[in-house]
Formats: sequence, C-alpha cells, structure tokens
Amino acid sequence: MQAHPTDDKKLPGLAKYSLEQMFFLNYGRMWCSKMTDKYATNIVLGDTHLPGEFRVLGSTSNFPEFDRVFGCKPGQGNSRLNKCIVW
Repeated sequence: MQAHPTDDKKLPGLAKYSLEQMFFLNYGRMWCSKMTDKYATNIVLGDTHLPGEFRVLGSTSNFPEFDRVFGCKPGQGNSRLNKCIVW
C-alpha cells in the first residue's frame, strides 16, 4: 500500500495509526451498525448473511496480516490460535 505524496494528513485522533492499520479500521467502520437485540436475532435466524460485527470479527481473526499490522500474538485479542485458511 502506497500513499500519495499529498495524502499524508490524517484526521485528529487517527495520527497514531499506520496506513495499513487505517485499512483495517476502515473495513470495520464500513460494517459498523447499531440494531436492537430483537432485530439482530431476526437477522441471525432469518437471513443468510451475518450482521457486520461478525463479518469483521470472523475475517480479521483469521487473517495473519491483521495480526502483523496490529502486533497481535495468536490467541490474543481478536487473533485465533487456529486460523481458517480458505484459499
């Protein structure tokens, strides 16, 4: 991932994150939502797609690059000990 020479400014509060970390933060933000417990239950039971929270947690917990970028050790935080490998 390369930055454009003039795109080095970050929003207040985000300056401490690298470009790679910002990639994952934006991925999580993209799936961010707020719903009632009743609605969440209906989604889980009646939809083929999981709510965004589980899409983010599932994919990042199995992605070694997420661990590398945030300095996570296997089993720590959102990092799984036994990661699923799809491809």
